[in-house]
Amino acid sequence: DQKPRGLAERARLVIDQGYAKRISLNSIANDLSISKEHLSRVFKKKFGVTVTEYIHQVRIENARRLMSSGGYSLKQVCYETGYQSYNDFYRNFRKVTGVSPKCFAEPGTPILPEE
Repeated sequence: DQKPRGLAERARLVIDQGYAKRISLNSIANDLSISKEHLSRVFKKKFGVTVTEYIHQVRIENARRLMSSGGYSLKQVCYETGYQSYNDFYRNFRKVTGVSPKCFAEPGTPILPEE
């Protein structure tokens, strides 16, 4: 029997290592042999975000890193970080960072001040 704490940690590890592939609440729950409802509850309680929100946070964090390193088009960054479509990438980038990928990528563009 898994301790819930260990379960959330294992799910997070699966996401941290697999964010660039197709990954979802369903696939993670299957990997860990538990119901997605149970995984959702345990993960949210432990980390304060849903599994899906965390997947997007990890992907966008890595997208920002790639964009900062240069040498990648926005479309390449989108696919390198596991998004299947640019629209998904754009929408989630904006939701997580508050700015569009293009604004983030262009030097000299004002980034919103830290609150």
